[in-house]
Amino acid sequence: MRKTTAWLVCAMSLPCLSGCGADHTARKMELAKFALEYHEFNAAHGAAPARLDDLKERSSAFPNVYTQIEDGRLVVIWNAKLSHDGNENENYVLAYEKTVPEKGGWVIRAGGSVRRMTAEEFQKLPKIEQAAE
Repeated sequence: MRKTTAWLVCAMSLPCLSGCGADHTARKMELAKFALEYHEFNAAHGAAPARLDDLKERSSAFPNVYTQIEDGRLVVIWNAKLSHDGNENENYVLAYEKTVPEKGGWVIRAGGSVRRMTAEEFQKLPKIEQAAE
């Protein structure tokens, strides 16, 4: 899990290279913080969070994202089967804005990277498998 966490921290520290504005960068950073907390929970508990309430104590790192999850504007794959290999996790979706399947938008990959995707790009990327409860 150390490799995954290091990869996430690296991804979060990269500046926005495409000339995007502060709002874009802030949104991306908060989504990345959510991904990091999701992975940190997994590392600490040996399993991914099963529900939003599992991350409540960590929510100060991503307050807007927390509200968006509560409101149903951000869809999260809870109880994900995360690999110890961050590169493998990058092949799957962990969370996405509710509008992404139709209009595109922000997507968090299970490896922790965050980017905007078109609806077509999103349709090609599988969601991460969930562990049995």
